[in-house]
Amino acid sequence: MKDCPYSESELLEIAQRFKKHLKDLMLVPGLDPELNQDFVYRFKARFYEAQAHAHPHPLDAAADQKALHLKEELEVLTEQIRSVFRVFRFNIQKACPYGSEIWDTYGYSNLEYAHLDYEAFQSYLTGFLKLANEKMDDLQAANCPTHDLEEIAVLAQLFNHKHEELAEYVERKEIREQVYNTNINELFKLMKMINNVASGNLHKNPETLKNLLFPPKAGSL
Repeated sequence: MKDCPYSESELLEIAQRFKKHLKDLMLVPGLDPELNQDFVYRFKARFYEAQAHAHPHPLDAAADQKALHLKEELEVLTEQIRSVFRVFRFNIQKACPYGSEIWDTYGYSNLEYAHLDYEAFQSYLTGFLKLANEKMDDLQAANCPTHDLEEIAVLAQLFNHKHEELAEYVERKEIREQVYNTNINELFKLMKMINNVASGNLHKNPETLKNLLFPPKAGSL
């Protein structure tokens, strides 16, 4: 819509008028050969597609609510994981009070920063659990309770599931936006053709002409 001076609702209203009176333009002899029956089909198809997915759409609102709910669930899971991780790190410190190189390996500070970014948090959790499993013998030797790790692993799995669900929603929404913008832009291009052909061929029929021209707002076209 970068080249269009109208809002989406304005453009669809004008397109509705063009569609209603397009048959009158098709009756004029000597028209641009591009304005044939195939053109009419393309114009109507783009119009109906754009109209069906016009913003705001009720389905978009419902989907956005679901996305908001997923984000809230991810926030809760993030805090739960961080809380359990604090207990895990405390046990590591308690079991190895003079072996900071052991518990520093698990990078508590990384987790604190990573929670601000879901993807970074997910990546950190994956790396953390992989390291913890590789070092299980060391953890047991340090008398660190493994149930904390098991709880983190369960929460991490749930977090990954919710994060993937949110990522899929965002991707689907972006695709819908791209398709919608393509339809709107293509519709506008077809409308400009109608406007230009009508302005050059309907001077003797002012009533029909006014129904197939953009409003004065489009004077730059």
